[in-house]
This record gives sequence, C-alpha cells and structure tokens, in this order.
Amino acid sequence: MRPQVNNWLERLKSPFTLEAVFKKLKNCPHDFLKKREVIEILGFSERTFYRKIESAELEATKVGGTWRVPKLAIISF
Repeated sequence: MRPQVNNWLERLKSPFTLEAVFKKLKNCPHDFLKKREVIEILGFSERTFYRKIESAELEATKVGGTWRVPKLAIISF
C-alpha cells in the first residue's frame, strides 16, 4: 500500500471530533489560520482545501497571495 493511501486510511479510522478541533485551535494564537494549519487541523489534502474554498463550503480570504481562514469558519465547518 502506498504511504499516501495508508495515511488517508488512518485518518478515516481516527474519530473527527469537535473537541479535538477545539484543542488544536486553542494552540493557535491568531484569529486567522494559514493553509497548512487548516489542512493539519481538518485533515484535508491541499486539493480538498482549495475545493472547499471554491465551492464556498469553507470561508477564506486571500491576504498577500496566501489564503487565510478565520477560526470561526473552522468551528462552523
């Protein structure tokens, strides 16, 4: 099995809980998160991150050429 697929399967096995998301968000000092932080917190791939923004499922703002996501958008996601 390829490492990417195995990583994806591991993410499916681990429960996605709001409590876990809050715990990770608590460690972020800023009100807006960078793409990497959102990907890590929500367990997205980079492509999924962009798809969620394009479909307006995830609120994001482009600041200086980089995407920023408000913490509240992650909580409401």
